[in-house]
Amino acid sequence: MRYVFSCLAAAGALCLTACAGPGAPALPLTPPASLSGPLAQGQAAWPQGAWWRAFADPQLDALIERALADAPSMQLARARLRQAVAVGEQAGAALLPGAALNADVTRQRYSEHGMVPPPMAGSWRTSGQLSLDFAYDLDLAGGEHARRDAAQDRAQAAGADEAGARLLLSAALTHAYWGLERLHALANLAGESQASAERAAALLGQRQRAGLAHAGELAAAQSQAAAARQEALALAEQITLQRHAIAALAGQGPALANTLHRPQLRAPAGDDLPTVLPAALLGRRPDIVAARWRVEAGGREVDSARAAFYPNINLLSFIGYSAIGMSQLLQSASRVAGLGPALSLPLFDGGARRAALAGAEAGRDAQIAQYNQTVLDAVREVADQAASLRALAAQSRQTDTAQTQAAAARHSAQMRARAGLASELDALALDAPWLAQRRQAVELNTRRQQARVGLIKALGGGYASSDFAENAQ
Repeated sequence: MRYVFSCLAAAGALCLTACAGPGAPALPLTPPASLSGPLAQGQAAWPQGAWWRAFADPQLDALIERALADAPSMQLARARLRQAVAVGEQAGAALLPGAALNADVTRQRYSEHGMVPPPMAGSWRTSGQLSLDFAYDLDLAGGEHARRDAAQDRAQAAGADEAGARLLLSAALTHAYWGLERLHALANLAGESQASAERAAALLGQRQRAGLAHAGELAAAQSQAAAARQEALALAEQITLQRHAIAALAGQGPALANTLHRPQLRAPAGDDLPTVLPAALLGRRPDIVAARWRVEAGGREVDSARAAFYPNINLLSFIGYSAIGMSQLLQSASRVAGLGPALSLPLFDGGARRAALAGAEAGRDAQIAQYNQTVLDAVREVADQAASLRALAAQSRQTDTAQTQAAAARHSAQMRARAGLASELDALALDAPWLAQRRQAVELNTRRQQARVGLIKALGGGYASSDFAENAQ
């Protein structure tokens, strides 16, 4: 019997090896470092984990901590990770021997003209069976091993996805928090603008009553004062809405928004670009790592589909008791046992296995194409954020110069007005360009810090995986 099984297995393997074939070649992978351009080669030291702490705002730290714990997007990512891990464990269990305890009791009338002889023929009898069954799949072609490895690779991808969700949420919350600081700064400037416009309108009112100004000048000044008040009210509304957005990102309702005070952010020193920006950081983005794990899983699924072309042996055995009459069930004479291999030898299935292999190869190529696209997007995102940081740094230097000059002109006019060499209206007229330059400085600083957050996000936010992290191949 062993000789027969060996011959069948050898013949089937020889025949089906030609049927399976090597399959379609996989698409090439794009290494991230090959597209890094001017980025340096070397060890990646920036950014670090919990990068938002560099802004030194305890309220921001607390918001991100709460968001990472309670936000629905994080709960969803963690649930998907647990699900993927469970699928991997289930696939791994298929490689271990299985055992099952079976028991059944049957009340049966035996035919008087059947195969059972008298005295049982024509009578009702109770039969029972108690057995312990064993099964072990030898997995000769490695299909089950490949299926387990694919499931574990997808669990690794889900882990990277969970890290990616953390990065996206922390970056979005920090970006919105800088937006809240911008609105508060603009609201303060709007208050100053309103005070200046109302003072100018009051002075023109006095001059108009003295016959030194006409009604048109007064109307224009009052219009500017009303516009300044409207701007202050609009900014107050935007601050409220921004607080609601931040509370939602943190996974909380509007009640949290009412407790938020003005941010106390500190811009890190040298916040334009790190001295060294290693290309290896591109391989540490969670989305790139997740895509790489899915490529691995796709390759394993191709191996599993190819294994279906080859024969396999499943070892089956059982031991227990079987008897007609429950009183005799556990007697030694009622013992039963069996052992034998079950050979699976695929011959013809109408092309189902061939289609399954083609589908697995297409799925693998889709994962490779997705990985390559993710790498391209990552390189573009890093280049965009780095270019923005450089440009904003240059713009900020020019704005600082313009703001200094506007402040000097305003101060000179104020001194002349105090000395009686110019009117207070002339000095107030220089408030507008000075406030405009301060607004521009606020806008540029906000964009600069948000671009910094964007670069941190583009470089993975300090994420590191045990595989594919330092240099995705």
